[in-house]
Amino acid sequence: MNVLGSPLSPASANAARRWQRILLAVEIVLSLEFGLLLLIVPWTPFWDHNAVLAHFPAARYWMLSRPMRGAVSSLGLLNLWFGTGEVAGR
Repeated sequence: MNVLGSPLSPASANAARRWQRILLAVEIVLSLEFGLLLLIVPWTPFWDHNAVLAHFPAARYWMLSRPMRGAVSSLGLLNLWFGTGEVAGR
């Protein structure tokens, strides 16, 4: 049904279903990609030598601590879990 409450034509329903699938695929890919990024990057030299931390020395100590790296990596695991859950659930 459309916004006004009238039924959709079969062609419109197919187009809507197609867009739903495309958006779901994009959501899954972004979730998995972002999850891998958050899981791996805190443990690489890129995390240690970035421009943001050079300007904020107080934040540098905090962001380079192992608990913070672990927290960011756990967010990556959470994203991977949601992404794989979307794949398994559909």
